[in-house]
Amino acid sequence: MVLAKTGNVALGWVPDPDLLPRLGAWTHTALLVAILACLWFPATQLPLGGPNVVLSVVFVMLAALYLLTSAASARGLVLTRPVLWLLGVAGVMTVWVFGVTVFTDTFSVPLVGQVAMGASVLAATWIAVDTHHRAWLVATLITAATALSVVFGLIVVYVGDPLWRVWVTIANPEPRFANDVLLGRIAGISPRVVNLAFQMAMATPLAVALLLYNPVRERWKRRAYDIVFYALALILCVGVYFNTTRSAALAVLASLVVVIALTSFAPAPARRPLFRRVAVLVTALIVGLASVVVAHQKFGSNPVRGLHRQVPPACETPLGVIVGDTEITGTWNEGCNSLILGERAAHLYTFSVDAPKFVAIEVAAHTHPYLYLMEDVGPKRELPRENSENHDGGNGTNARIVDGWMAPREYTVEVTTMYPGETGTFKLTLTTKCSDESIGLIEAQVPAKARASAWSTACPEQGARNFDFALDEMLPVSIAVHASGIVPQLRLHSLDGPAELSPDVTKRTTSGDRTKVLRAGYTNLPAGNYRLRVMPTRQDVVGNFNISVGVPASFVRAPAAGAVSALAETAPAGEGESETAPAGEGESETASVAMWTPPLTVPLVKPEDLAARPQTDRTRLTRLDVQAFDRIYLALTALNYSREFPFGTGGVYAPQSRHVDLSWGTRRIQAAFAFSPHNQFLLCLVQYGVPGLALLVVLYGGVLWVFVHVLRRRASGPPGVSWGLFVGTTAALVGYVVNSLFHEHGPFTKDWFHCVLIGLFLAVALRIRTGSPAQDKRH
Repeated sequence: MVLAKTGNVALGWVPDPDLLPRLGAWTHTALLVAILACLWFPATQLPLGGPNVVLSVVFVMLAALYLLTSAASARGLVLTRPVLWLLGVAGVMTVWVFGVTVFTDTFSVPLVGQVAMGASVLAATWIAVDTHHRAWLVATLITAATALSVVFGLIVVYVGDPLWRVWVTIANPEPRFANDVLLGRIAGISPRVVNLAFQMAMATPLAVALLLYNPVRERWKRRAYDIVFYALALILCVGVYFNTTRSAALAVLASLVVVIALTSFAPAPARRPLFRRVAVLVTALIVGLASVVVAHQKFGSNPVRGLHRQVPPACETPLGVIVGDTEITGTWNEGCNSLILGERAAHLYTFSVDAPKFVAIEVAAHTHPYLYLMEDVGPKRELPRENSENHDGGNGTNARIVDGWMAPREYTVEVTTMYPGETGTFKLTLTTKCSDESIGLIEAQVPAKARASAWSTACPEQGARNFDFALDEMLPVSIAVHASGIVPQLRLHSLDGPAELSPDVTKRTTSGDRTKVLRAGYTNLPAGNYRLRVMPTRQDVVGNFNISVGVPASFVRAPAAGAVSALAETAPAGEGESETAPAGEGESETASVAMWTPPLTVPLVKPEDLAARPQTDRTRLTRLDVQAFDRIYLALTALNYSREFPFGTGGVYAPQSRHVDLSWGTRRIQAAFAFSPHNQFLLCLVQYGVPGLALLVVLYGGVLWVFVHVLRRRASGPPGVSWGLFVGTTAALVGYVVNSLFHEHGPFTKDWFHCVLIGLFLAVALRIRTGSPAQDKRH
């Protein structure tokens, strides 16, 4: 700013003529930085939803400020018809999501915030990327950041401790996602392997296209450029191999086919050298990937920990076939270290199961024990993806793993400690009995007692599990049941009388992707003995669950009304939660609703057969598993939802009892009961109805119209970097959409980062000439 003066008197502030251009440049830089910051939250809904709204406001303010400074400095900005059309679609979708969630009483800040975030990100990306230099920079940073994430994931796989703990601290994943990394499936900086899969589906075609259309003319610089981008492309292909996500592999292949296909649209004189370069590039990537695979199989066969290494005989005890109860007393020795947690003392036990049965494994110790259950024995040991670890599922600090349908095969149990340096003795118990269990005495001012268990068709009462507890005085009691994918129910009976006791507070919650939570509060239970009966919605299912019984922590010896208030506080309402009527009325209604069975059977395969196949190594890319078949039924269930709720169910699937029934023999697939379409189009149809799906299709239709428009009006000269950017962003969009056919990430569902890619594509296609290097240079 310049201060104008007359003598010694200040007359006012006159803007510096360079102020607006500088302010515009600073704003533009801040906008680019904000967009690129989205790379660290790929395919992930930001926590609590608040940051979504805040970042949306930041994007809008920065974009508006940039527009104002551009207009004031006479630069201007043209919003073309396709951009206005797509921004309008995103805006209408934001309003529609708000209306549906309010009408269905499922409004939450994350649901509306993520759609609003997508609209603002799309606009901000379009505004910020206004030259091919900036487009190239954004595409390169997306590619480099994804490759860096892959490298970090590979280092975690090979180095293990302490880097694995660093990754857990950064990503803060759920235990089952951490198990993915323990199996050698890389997740990069993201907490889930699926997040990295989406990044690679987007970044790989960008890297290949930027390599194919090398913009550099000086010979040595051109060679250096080729080496750098070939390294990035190879790292991303290696990441797909280690990520072992089949949908990502298919998406990357589809996107690379698009890159090669668009090469045929280049002007005739340029096609032959381009196809030669494509052949060389494909050959080099195949050779590089094959070399990495061979090196990994020869030198890196032990992912993360020494899971497959030979164990000294003193550190492993065979137990034979498990029949009835088996109790063993063991000792942690410093010479035997954990295969999973490295530096902690551990002991291994191997056993086999001769028929599908209920099996409970529990370890008790004075320290903090940790249990890992592995399939197979010796170097073939593998950590299953589900129900493979526990540290607090038993009484007190005991660890407990329960499998309601353990397949006939050999198993390895690792008994280790939660913290390094702990030693001492422990008692390991394995039981196949389906008898009632005792939780013990429930007291005030004592932490709630938890118990891991499972429903099993191998038990006489396959649709229920009974737990006994006692009270020595009148107390309020809070009970929580966390079921893996299956809607839980409970009944409480007094063993001193025949009456069934009705809860005063009942709440249901959907936690995470697959966990159904039922909370029940009893205001004042008299002293005596009680039996808690825990049941699934269906009587013939297999599934894991955890129960917790205790006195509310906020309880003080007060009148009954105060006790009810304390109970209510222990079960706060959250996203995806609905309150049922008291006295268990909602549970009875849930149990009486008929299940819908899709009129389709999957031939030639049964879950029992698939369950016996190891899925934790690289062969997962080509082998069949249960998930490959249950998604057919999940898609049919989504269509059934759309018939019942054509305008959407909002933030949750309102009738939680209408889940798919696979009807595949004795073992039900738990994922099916935690209904999740695994498809962004179907999820949009279920949550936001036919209008929401129509808006999503219109959005992609606008992108397709722009693509066709550019192909028709492409320049006739030799293709330059701008044409390469157009090819790369088009292929990246194709890869992203293909991957979203198997997952629920899209511009309106769980992922606003997709809109960054759409905005980049629009900027490249509409504002940047897709012509010769000379044209690129002028822009």
